[in-house]
Amino acid sequence: MTHEGQELNETKEIERLYYKLNKPRSRSRLCFLLYLFIIPLFIIIGGVTFSLSELVASQEAETGNAQIESCHRKKLFELLPTETFVFGNAALYSFGVYTTIGYGNLFPHTVQGRILTVVYAVIGIPLNVAFISDLGELISRTVQRALHCFQRRILNKTTEDPCIEYKKFLLIVLIAFLLTPIIAIIVMEAERSRNWNYIDSLYYTFTTSTLIGLGDFTPQSSYIQFFVLMPLFFIVETLLALALGFITVSN
Repeated sequence: MTHEGQELNETKEIERLYYKLNKPRSRSRLCFLLYLFIIPLFIIIGGVTFSLSELVASQEAETGNAQIESCHRKKLFELLPTETFVFGNAALYSFGVYTTIGYGNLFPHTVQGRILTVVYAVIGIPLNVAFISDLGELISRTVQRALHCFQRRILNKTTEDPCIEYKKFLLIVLIAFLLTPIIAIIVMEAERSRNWNYIDSLYYTFTTSTLIGLGDFTPQSSYIQFFVLMPLFFIVETLLALALGFITVSN
């Protein structure tokens, strides 16, 4: 097979996967609703598992941090005490593993912790991909129905719009663009105790939603983080995946 033929086959495969994602299917809605139970449960299991596997190392780190703090508080900022695997931090670590964000501020110090990370990632990453795929299908169908409804009831158009895919792409990008600064405001509120300004929060929101996860800004465990920000990050990540898929197919 020639190089051009191979590239053509790869392009067709990408296009097939994209339209498979965007094409409505008759899958039961119960399948998607199961994710609303499975994903939180998976985070909780990861949080408990990693916190238990790293319990001794975390206790030693806490003791070391206390000793550092007692040394006349000398250059505490430069010493950067190690974060420990309490449940909240362990749950955030789990989120970073199976979404592949990997902030890097928290990592296992024991052999069993590293082995568990590999096992958790092997199970969690495919689960996350499946969830993003189904969520993308749901969002794509919802956006397409909203556009059809707008055309029929507002514009009084009954014929099929040949540019519907482009309009759907633009609407998805617009939603992601509007959601990002809103999420940044919520992040700023959640990280108020650490004095994050709006630019810091917007930067963190972008690097998390795009799975860059540089680690210079990392989240702290809070109810807002788990019950508000995580679901919003999933939505923005899915919107960006849909937009990227459209660009790839169009080219």
